[in-house]
Amino acid sequence: MTEKNYKPRKERKSFGLPIIISISDEQIKLPARLNNLSEGGVSFKSNVLFPDDEVVKINIPYPDNLALGDHAEPIVIMVKIVWSKDFRDEKDPLIRYIHGCKFISDESNKYSQGINELIKLSEKIGQRPMGF
Repeated sequence: MTEKNYKPRKERKSFGLPIIISISDEQIKLPARLNNLSEGGVSFKSNVLFPDDEVVKINIPYPDNLALGDHAEPIVIMVKIVWSKDFRDEKDPLIRYIHGCKFISDESNKYSQGINELIKLSEKIGQRPMGF
């Protein structure tokens, strides 16, 4: 019998914050909904199908009443689309796809700081879905 090497999945935080996906040097901005995140990446739902390996910028605005301390600026992270598949949500009929993404590393740790803030935010709101 052949043994397969499985990577253990990283813990995921699930919550439905509204996000903005920017492509083409921020000339195109599209609404989407965060699905979950881990230390390695995020998944999001949208009405647009993004191709694998496309790099997009995710802008995650803080809800006004949930800003941590004085920080109310959006979290901005860069991700690379790893997979995409059809997805239907009865509560939101405009959502047609779900995408899995990995974080693009940066030498300044700017994205890592944003990811850590996002994990704190998910813990603060109890991972509840939030509306647009």
